[in-house]
Amino acid sequence: MSKTSKRSQATKTTPEEEQLLAQLRRHPELREQVQCLLDLAEGADCTADEFEDQLVPEVRKLGRTTVESWGRRVEQEAGDQYKADQPGAQQSKKKR
Repeated sequence: MSKTSKRSQATKTTPEEEQLLAQLRRHPELREQVQCLLDLAEGADCTADEFEDQLVPEVRKLGRTTVESWGRRVEQEAGDQYKADQPGAQQSKKKR
């Protein structure tokens, strides 16, 4: 097998990788957090304790960001479903 064909096989993405990329593109705030974790994992030049001290807050941030993203999606879906079920309903706005 030539070097070129080996290289092209190594750069092909799997369906799972394509799905992950699509999901990260739909959730840029999560992509930023995942990138931060990967940067930490690859660039850690410290003791295990120092690494843990850096990792724990990042994982918490990822969890918080994930819950917020999920909540926005669920709220949007509930609103869309309500509008579909109640086409004559109008959204009320505060009077000034």
